[in-house]
Amino acid sequence: MFVHWLENYISIFLMTSCDTMADMQTIMKAQAELSYVNERLQQIHQNRPEQGYDKHEYEVLMQRKAQLLAILNRRE
Repeated sequence: MFVHWLENYISIFLMTSCDTMADMQTIMKAQAELSYVNERLQQIHQNRPEQGYDKHEYEVLMQRKAQLLAILNRRE
């Protein structure tokens, strides 16, 4: 997970011209949280047949993923 996050961080750093350090921090935080959300969604999909899943958690994660993608797309 860390390697994936680091690759994303480097690509964002190279491709994004940020006006302030706060912009870069916002992008980094959004990328890190998006990595976590994607990992958790993947776990839910893998374990769904055996364990089922919490529909509320899944919906919250999907909403947060959409919010994070909107933040990152707005920055590009």
